[in-house]
Amino acid sequence: MEHMLHDPDCRIQKKETGRRDTFCGTSRSRALSGPRHSRPGAFPGPGRQGRHLFAAYHIVRVILGLTFVYASMHKILDPIAFALAVNNYRILPADLVNFTALVLPWIELIAGTLLLLNVWTPGAALAVCGLLVIFTGAVTFSMARGLDIACGCFTASPAKGGMNLLTLCRDCSFLVLSFFLLFMVLREPRAGLSPQKEGSRRCLWAVMLMIFLGVAGWGEARAAADQVFVLCYHSFHGNGRFEYDVSLQDLGSQMDELAGRGFCFVTYADLLEGRVAGTKNVLVVIDDGNQSVYQAYRQVFEPRGIRPVLGIYPNVIGKKSYALTWEQLTELSRAGCGIAGHGYYHLLLSQKFYEEDSRAFIKEIVLSKQTLEDRLGVKVTSFVYPSGAASEAAKKLLRETGYECAFTIRWGRVLVPLGSNPDPYELSRYMVTSGNWPMISGALRKAAAE
Repeated sequence: MEHMLHDPDCRIQKKETGRRDTFCGTSRSRALSGPRHSRPGAFPGPGRQGRHLFAAYHIVRVILGLTFVYASMHKILDPIAFALAVNNYRILPADLVNFTALVLPWIELIAGTLLLLNVWTPGAALAVCGLLVIFTGAVTFSMARGLDIACGCFTASPAKGGMNLLTLCRDCSFLVLSFFLLFMVLREPRAGLSPQKEGSRRCLWAVMLMIFLGVAGWGEARAAADQVFVLCYHSFHGNGRFEYDVSLQDLGSQMDELAGRGFCFVTYADLLEGRVAGTKNVLVVIDDGNQSVYQAYRQVFEPRGIRPVLGIYPNVIGKKSYALTWEQLTELSRAGCGIAGHGYYHLLLSQKFYEEDSRAFIKEIVLSKQTLEDRLGVKVTSFVYPSGAASEAAKKLLRETGYECAFTIRWGRVLVPLGSNPDPYELSRYMVTSGNWPMISGALRKAAAE
């Protein structure tokens, strides 16, 4: 006490307007109760080190807040494209892809906003840290498996930019910053909030929760409504000799009927990249590579702006008189027709076939893809099961070989994005024959209206 009396900076002051004792510029009540921290980030460190920590905390808080708010924007505006990006990681089961694509961007937005406002900082920092651990782990896992996909970090598009070492370094840098932020906000106790501030923050949380639920419901309804009906054709001679043959006249009438009923024709690229909206969409797939396909494209499909997918088994191309030549197939591919694998010899890919002759089984899938890509100069990512026969062995090999999806001949719709289907390697198709069009037409109209 004696040294305080002689210290000019430390003196006892008594004021007439109410007694108030002050020690070294600190009221007695504050001196007795200890230091007060009004909010996270008010770190009373001694000297220059404390000021540096204080500044670093706020810089990191703003950087991470802006990063997460920006990263969420495109994903919220286009949940379908983001769902496809999530599905490309091949980590989550199909049932969780849509849910993750709808919820994750909103968690990013809320956490980033709270960091920018310096509100509920411990919870926001913990959320950001947890998300970055998940993101960094997913990127590392995908790079280790050699997947050539976009990370989906700052864009919803699954087709923009592949992952590389720079992507991993960036995520690791953000992860280190998030650990620093979490350490800083958890090392200091929080003071209680006034009732007015607590009420304001509860109102803010309620408003953000209502916005999230509303947009999530809209996104889920939109995702559920987007679908494609895939039609399967074989040949177009019109001579009545084969059940799966349809005349060019009937083919044109069927396409015109669908267009007149409001159906839109999409391409395989539209389906793969999620550029599909609504319930009335049709994708045409033609199996086997019959010679009549060339004439059908020039007379029926091309004038109507329809770009079908051609399911090809290379063994007959350019070898059999009833099949397309490689020159014709190249021309059709360059005109915009999609190319799908259809086996090499058109053998049924059953489990029994795999168990009896695994080498021949593998050749049907692997050599088909290699041959088509080498001869046509295109990337083949879809497969059409010969006779619609799928098996677990076939699906596993298709996935490992780099195919994104495969089609059967079971009736049903195909959901968009592809990851929202129960199994992208057992997608449905309606196989058109010479006499079942009225049945298929009715089924499409009914399913589109549901």
